Amino acid sequence: MQNKDYVSSVADMFGVRASALRFWEKQGLIRFERNEENNYRTPTLSTIEDIWEILFLKSIALSSEQIRRILSADADDIRDILTANEKKLKNEIGKLQTALFKLESKKKMLDKYYALNEKPLEIAETKELYAVPVYETTKEIIRNFLHDESSSGIFCEKGKTPVYALLLSDKDFEEKFRRPPKAKKCVHGLLRVNVYGREKNDSDRFYAFAEKNGLRTESITGRYLFAATVDGVRTEFYDAYAFEK
Repeated sequence: MQNKDYVSSVADMFGVRASALRFWEKQGLIRFERNEENNYRTPTLSTIEDIWEILFLKSIALSSEQIRRILSADADDIRDILTANEKKLKNEIGKLQTALFKLESKKKMLDKYYALNEKPLEIAETKELYAVPVYETTKEIIRNFLHDESSSGIFCEKGKTPVYALLLSDKDFEEKFRRPPKAKKCVHGLLRVNVYGREKNDSDRFYAFAEKNGLRTESITGRYLFAATVDGVRTEFYDAYAFEK
């Protein structure tokens, strides 16, 4: 190695920038020997060990300040720093796992949309779904939607504008009605609702289809899937059921 290339060569060995090594040296995290004749940096075994230690500490998500403290800390302080960072990382992992679960749930909703969008309305028999209409937004309702998007739905009475609704879980249904949900005949399909004017929707086709097939229906309950812009119109999509009365 030529003298002028020492820093760059060491940096290449570790896969870091030479500027990073110079910065760490300025911070006092690593130390190069200096050539007395030209003041070029000369790496020693101690330099290599320090760089390895810094890269290891960075790999476990320690900050520059924490690394600086560890390099001059005793065993108890090192343990305290590592324990605190372990707690922080576990908390971040928990948040990421929650985010991943929500992402996967959203993708399942999209898969449901594609499946429903490709087929016409159908007569089905499925477990009844109960919706609690939401006429006023409260903190409790917002928290509920944020906690469990699958509880977000819509309720549409025949001849009326659809309103947002909270869908009861099977457990809540049983607590309310003192019985589990029963399988009921219904019209099942994709319900489309204009975000900026909910009176613009395609609920009429559910009622027309029900009448054509001899079903008496007076309302539609839908589970929210997602919203998208279609032909310039922001539209909400619901996995919807018009249960037989």
